[in-house]
Amino acid sequence: LDAVVKKEPSSDTPEGHVIKQDPPANLNVKPNKLVRLTLSAGSETFPVPDVANRFLETAQTILKNAGFQRGQLATVHSDGYPENTVIAQTPVAGSKYPPNISVHLLVSLGGHPKVLVMPDLRRMPLDEVRALLESHGLKIGKEEYKPHPEIDRGLIINHEPAADAVIQVGQVIDLEVSGSRRGEIKGYS
Repeated sequence: LDAVVKKEPSSDTPEGHVIKQDPPANLNVKPNKLVRLTLSAGSETFPVPDVANRFLETAQTILKNAGFQRGQLATVHSDGYPENTVIAQTPVAGSKYPPNISVHLLVSLGGHPKVLVMPDLRRMPLDEVRALLESHGLKIGKEEYKPHPEIDRGLIINHEPAADAVIQVGQVIDLEVSGSRRGEIKGYS
C-alpha cells in the first residue's frame, strides 16, 4: 500500500496517532491502493506574547487577543517599574503553548514607600512648618487655631502625628496653631 500522510493539530488526539484515514478502517482495498492518513500533530501551539513593561490593563488585553488568559497576579514594590506595570511573566514570552493557558504576571506596586520620622514642630512658625512639610512631600490637613497663654500667635501648639512617629511621604499632618484665623495673626492664615 502507498500512503500519503499529513499532520493536523488536535487537542483531542495525542501527537502521532491517526485522526482520519481514507479509505476507512476494515475496508477491503486493492493492492497498490493509495491510503490517505491524517496524523495528530498534537495541540496547536502559539507563542506567548511579551507583556513585560506594559501596564496591567494593556497586558491583559494583549493576552486575551492572543488566545491566552491572565493567571495569578503577584505584586511587589519596584523602584525600576512604574505602578501597575508588568515586571515578569510565566510562561516566558515566545514559548509556545496551546490556547487558553494562564499566563501569570508579576506587577509593580511602584517605588518603595519613603518613610520619615516626624519632627517636633511645636513652637515653630506656621510658614516655616508649611515649607518644611511640603519640602518632604507631606501634606497639611487641618489647621486648627486656638489662643494659647504661653505660645505666641502663629506658632505651632501641637501636631498629629506627634513628634518621633514614623510617617510616609504623602501623609497628611494636622496642625494646631496659636491664635485665631480672623486676622489676629499677621502674615499667617
